[in-house]
Amino acid sequence: MKSTSPCINAGITDTTGLSLPSVDLDGNARIYGGRIDLGAYEYGSSPTGIKPAVAGQNAAVVFPNPSLDGIFYIIANANKIEWTVYDLNGKQLLTGNQPLVDLSAFGKGIYILKTGNRTAKLIRL
Repeated sequence: MKSTSPCINAGITDTTGLSLPSVDLDGNARIYGGRIDLGAYEYGSSPTGIKPAVAGQNAAVVFPNPSLDGIFYIIANANKIEWTVYDLNGKQLLTGNQPLVDLSAFGKGIYILKTGNRTAKLIRL
């Protein structure tokens, strides 16, 4: 991102309740300059010492997260990705092996995505 990008500090001011990660995809502080940037990276942010997931056999990135419509996409380094979605009570809701996770039939809330030995929160607004 260039220093002149209109995405810098263009996000919402109140991120309370969004359960955003504390770091961007590069492992830098997620909010820098008092307001979140639009996109996956925070311009000008310094490394936090927290490293993002290392690309490996089971590494995956989910976007958008949070999602307004309940549609999530998985980018994975593996040729085939198998996933399962659970509610917060541990009830299995969906399974699949495609990069699309469709929670549009489910209500707003937080869900757990398991891919291989990794888990992630899916947030449906």
